Amino acid sequence: SSRATIALDKLSSALLGMLWKNGARTFQLRKPSYVKDTPENKAFYEKLNTTVIKAMEHPSARLTTTLNEDMREQVSFGVSGIGVFWDGDPSAPLRYKSYSVRNCTIIEDETGRIDGVFIEDSLTRRQLIQRYGERGMPSNAQANYDPLLDTTKVDVVHEIKPNKYFVPGSLAANQLPYSSLHYEKGSGKILRD
Repeated sequence: SSRATIALDKLSSALLGMLWKNGARTFQLRKPSYVKDTPENKAFYEKLNTTVIKAMEHPSARLTTTLNEDMREQVSFGVSGIGVFWDGDPSAPLRYKSYSVRNCTIIEDETGRIDGVFIEDSLTRRQLIQRYGERGMPSNAQANYDPLLDTTKVDVVHEIKPNKYFVPGSLAANQLPYSSLHYEKGSGKILRD
């Protein structure tokens, strides 16, 4: 019987409709109380919200699909998450992706605060090359290697954890509060750091 699947879809849809009834327009950045209420600041926050909403509503951002996937995971398993990524494309600056607990390992510090996540993904070699460029090529690739013909799946881990080289106030990538590392699960080959 498909009753459970239908019920899951209906419940997910109803909850999503209640929480995000206006889609991205449900979201709003508000001025902190310590920022003066001037016409310039008001104009700045209006422009900021317009820009963020436009990015969230862009079709390639996948916000609606991601919210739907995330709600289904929440209803089914009680835990899920949404990743927000910037791909560097000014025409479509945001990309959303839903993460299930089935492919995540979450680590906590001694107080129970989440301070690390390990996300596993399985990609074809072609997808690896699209995402990581030359680093996605297999180590033993020949000169005539064609990733379109390679259907081998590769397990990839994206590790996000506290950065042991953190320097407060620094904007250098290697000194931020958290480090991000992508590597092939089996070989440990670094894809992005």
